[in-house]
Amino acid sequence: VWGYDFKSLHENLRKDYNYRGLADYRVWEKNLKSKDIDYLFIYSLHQTKNVLFPLEDYWAKKHPGQFKLAFKNKTIRIYKIKK
Repeated sequence: VWGYDFKSLHENLRKDYNYRGLADYRVWEKNLKSKDIDYLFIYSLHQTKNVLFPLEDYWAKKHPGQFKLAFKNKTIRIYKIKK
């Protein structure tokens, strides 16, 4: 789904049949740990009318015991992954 605002495209990518569909926090967290990642860099979604962040930003905010916000501005969030 395409439109002037790419928000509809990003929403379409989260549908079950697309690659962002059925996202699972536990799987994502396990992948970060298995790769020994120290920092999580999150950039806002591209070409949207308003500044919107992907699901990973929501997950990081919801798990402050695992992620500490190290930097933010209007379009970027960087979290330190606690070990």
